[in-house]
Amino acid sequence: MSAVAEKAVASAIKAGATAADVLMVTSRDLTASIRNGAPESIEQAEASGIGLRVFVGHQVATLSSSDMSDAAVAKMVETAIAIAKAAPADPHVALADAALLAKSLPELDLADDKEPTMAELQTLARECEAAGQSVKGITNSEGSDASWGTHQITLVTSHGVKAQYRSTYSGLSLSLIAGTGEDMQRDYAYSSRRFMHDLSTPEAIGRDAAERTLRRMKPRKIDTAHMPIVFEPRVGKQILSALSGAISGAAIARGTSFLKDAMGKQIFSEGITITDDSLMKRGISSRPCDAEGVAVKRMDMVSKGMLSSWFLD
Repeated sequence: MSAVAEKAVASAIKAGATAADVLMVTSRDLTASIRNGAPESIEQAEASGIGLRVFVGHQVATLSSSDMSDAAVAKMVETAIAIAKAAPADPHVALADAALLAKSLPELDLADDKEPTMAELQTLARECEAAGQSVKGITNSEGSDASWGTHQITLVTSHGVKAQYRSTYSGLSLSLIAGTGEDMQRDYAYSSRRFMHDLSTPEAIGRDAAERTLRRMKPRKIDTAHMPIVFEPRVGKQILSALSGAISGAAIARGTSFLKDAMGKQIFSEGITITDDSLMKRGISSRPCDAEGVAVKRMDMVSKGMLSSWFLD
């Protein structure tokens, strides 16, 4: 992959680009689904792709392809430069500032060397479902999924970046049903980690899914009142998702975010600090550099309730 990426960048420069970068990704994913103790589906997918970005002065074009043969890459370089020359100039487009680039990639322990078999994934899913269905009150299952995947990232730029790293992820989930007839409820539980042996146990996920499902039975309305509210982690994730969308660079640049004028202002109570940390060991979203080779670092997006940064990549 590195050789293909380096050749593509060199070809772009030789063909007239003033700068170029290539991002390549290969992946392999396995998923096993079990429902009511029987296999429902097994999936295996493999993918690879190359993305080329070329600059001709302040004009830019980006192309991608799943064909990484010499002929296909040569054609992509030719087409990208032709498109860039016809594109409108933008004084702000450029490769990332060299001063911001990662000098070396930190070791974040993102890749599990053990690849599970499909039979092992089926066993995990079957054990998880059995644990959930063993709880009194559970009447049916929508199935349990066990998955594993690996991704290889390669980045090469014309101003010196040569970065490559691999990551894996593992997941186990279960969805259950309680009740019968018109009085039925469903809920789920899951665990996702970089390493399979770091997942919650099938038994713990099964019990969690069952307990969440049973708590939904016989819901009741509460009276309108002023009262303290406690958000569970799932709701906290939804709040963070809404915040990340509202402070994304694209939304701010377009002026479509309600927080577009909120930099440096209080948007949460003083007790709230929200940190983006891409350097957590085995972090499910950790990475040693961003997609342009810029070094990542721990950053407070919200500090003591004050908005302190946008998400620009």
